[in-house]
This record gives sequence, structure tokens and C-alpha cells, in this order.
Amino acid sequence: MKSPSPAGGQSSRVSVIIPNLDGEAWLEACLASLSAQTRKPLEVILVDNASTDRSLAIVQDKAPEAIIIRLDRNTGFAHAVNRGAAIAKGDFLLFLNTDTVVAPACIKILENTLAGAPDDIASVMPLMTMLQKPDLVDDAGDVLSWYGYAQKHGHGEPAAHYHEQAEIFSPCGGAVLYRAGVFSRLEGFDEGFFAYLEDVDLGLRCRLAGYRHWLQPAARVQHKGHGSAMPKTRYLALTTRNRMALLIKNLPARLLYRHLGELLYGQVHFAFSHGNLKALMSGMALLARDLPSLLRKRRSVRTTTVLEGSDIEGLLSREHPKPSIRELISRRLRQFSWKSDPI
Repeated sequence: MKSPSPAGGQSSRVSVIIPNLDGEAWLEACLASLSAQTRKPLEVILVDNASTDRSLAIVQDKAPEAIIIRLDRNTGFAHAVNRGAAIAKGDFLLFLNTDTVVAPACIKILENTLAGAPDDIASVMPLMTMLQKPDLVDDAGDVLSWYGYAQKHGHGEPAAHYHEQAEIFSPCGGAVLYRAGVFSRLEGFDEGFFAYLEDVDLGLRCRLAGYRHWLQPAARVQHKGHGSAMPKTRYLALTTRNRMALLIKNLPARLLYRHLGELLYGQVHFAFSHGNLKALMSGMALLARDLPSLLRKRRSVRTTTVLEGSDIEGLLSREHPKPSIRELISRRLRQFSWKSDPI
């Protein structure tokens, strides 16, 4: 049974949740875009990860009605969003990065779409475009491959190419509207991910539980991308850990074994792509440390999984990562040769 769509003048059922860490460069524009919505959200909840800049002063000045949750340390994206979702009153939860600008009709379109969608639609994502080049796509839904790569679909393509609603593998956590009931049933974001790929992990768990995700390109959000980025070494370590964690935690053992060659190739490819051995070793150490908890969570995921093995296998892409490892090695050798040449 479909939920009724809110009428034009009806109150919104959307709670906006914004995790923040030193986001003063972006918050004013983000909050202004929320104030300009044709349908105002039910509430705006900002969860602050112990910012040391003027973030909270900006929120109090530009959005005095916003609910602020102050954390005493940086707990990561996943925990911050979960804290906001725990007190949210809305039937729908809009997760939003600080480095976003939301088009005026975005919340109305997303809410109407999800309210009128079949019950198995867990989320609806707007088309995310580049903040500095809004005619180009930043993210039209995330894709996960058997090589362990999670990528933005449509990145860099003309936004004009996206005009029809479509099913996607997983939404980007930087701008997505979830059903609060589904988010709660699947226990929200996995806080063990801290940051990066926790949205793909939740998207995959939804798919395994029989839910689907939609892209609604009529709704638009401009996104800077990495506006609250952490140092590269830390980013690579977390990404290395999280890429393998979401597969180990969520996928059946027989499928992991069947695709073991691709998984190992993907890890080696990732190592050669970034050339930061320290970060990659740190990531593998984090994975080893967390393996017992991942195996416990794996048992929990199995209790909510309804898809059969063949259906699960088809969820992930088989696209080969580019360039190949051979080409990456060749590039490294050429760089080394060039640096070694005497002047």
C-alpha cells in the first residue's frame, strides 16, 4: 500500500540531518538553500563533531530554529547521522553534507516521490551536480564492483542526460531521502566505518533485505565533494579497510570465494593506483583488528537477507578497474626512470 503524497500546502514529513565538522566554509550556503525550499522541512538537525571553527555560530545566526547536537569529539559521519536520526520526528530522513546547495523544489520533489513510491523503495536520491559546474553530474547513484571499487555513476557527464527516474544500486549519503522505518530496521549506518563507504554498506544491506533505491533527477543538489575531507593518508587507510569490510560483512561466503580472484586483483590495483604503502598497510591493520566484529555483524546481516545467491551476484558490477595493473606499473617505472635521468 502506498503512502499518501503530501499536498502542496501540507506540512513536510522530512527531517533534515546534517553531520558537520569544521564546515564554516559551506554551511551558510547550505542553510540558505534549505530556507529557500518551496516546502520547508519539518526540522533541521545539525550534529557537530567537535568543530573548532565558527560552524555553530553560523548555524545559530542563519538557522536559529535548527536543533544542534554537540559531540565532544569527532565520531565520524556514521555515528553523527545516527545520532541525528535517533531524535528525528519525520517519517523521512534527508541526509545532507555541509558542502551542498539544495535546489528550491528538491525536498518537495523527493518527499512526493518517496511518499508515493512502493513500500520496497527504501530511498530516493536527487541528481547531484558539481558545485562549480552545475551542468555536470557529480553523482547519479553509487555502483559497487566485485573488484571492491565503489564509484559514482555518471560522474562528469552532462546533467542534461539525466531526466528520467531510474533504479540505482545505492544512493550517495551526501544527499539522500530515506524512509525512517527502513533506516531504523536496518540499524542505520555502521559506525565501524567511521567515514567513507558507510552509505554503500547501508545501500547494499537494503538491497539484500529486498529494498530498492531510486534516482529522481528532477530533484537537484549541487555538491562540492570532499569539502570536509580528511588528510589523504587517513582517507586511504579508511577506504582500504572499508572496501573489504563491506564485502566481508555482507556477502555470502560462496560468492566471496567465487570472486576471490577479482577481490585480490582489486586490492593490488588499489595499492598501485595510490602508491601509499603506509596508508594501505594501516588500512589492512584496521581490517584485521575489526575482523571479529565484522563476522558478528555478518551473522546479523544474514538474518535480514532475503535475496538468493544469483540475485546477489547480479547486484555488483564486473567492470574491470582502469587502467590495468600492468599499465600502472609501466607508469611508475617511467616516472622512476625520468627522475633518475641525470641532468
